[in-house]
Amino acid sequence: MSFAYVAAGELYIARKRSFAGGILNDLGLLNPRFEDSDATGEILISEEILPEIDSDILFIAPLRKDDNSFIQRLQQKPLWSKLKAVQNNQVYIVDFSVWRGLNILAAHEILNELYKYLINTRYSFANPAIVPSQNC
Repeated sequence: MSFAYVAAGELYIARKRSFAGGILNDLGLLNPRFEDSDATGEILISEEILPEIDSDILFIAPLRKDDNSFIQRLQQKPLWSKLKAVQNNQVYIVDFSVWRGLNILAAHEILNELYKYLINTRYSFANPAIVPSQNC
């Protein structure tokens, strides 16, 4: 799993010692390529190497509203379809201010979003095999 964000038309990916990367790492969810304990913050990457990241799940955030257009252009390129997360239908656009929030409230909201996208969507109560008992 990876967290990336777009700022001023450039793509960054979170590592272990970033806010979101640290949370993902503590939960055992961070893509192993970004667990380097000596590396801090995020790294600037070119869109061409995005498929090499090979995360099965990708959370991506635009810094500003105009950065949404970068994400939309990226989604139109052939390399986008090569991403494992795209093939798994597990790319989620998230709020930059939350995933870079640097406080306990933001950390809590990241956990809420992880639950929402990863747990709640897989184990929906719409699935009759896992409907809670009437006695609950």
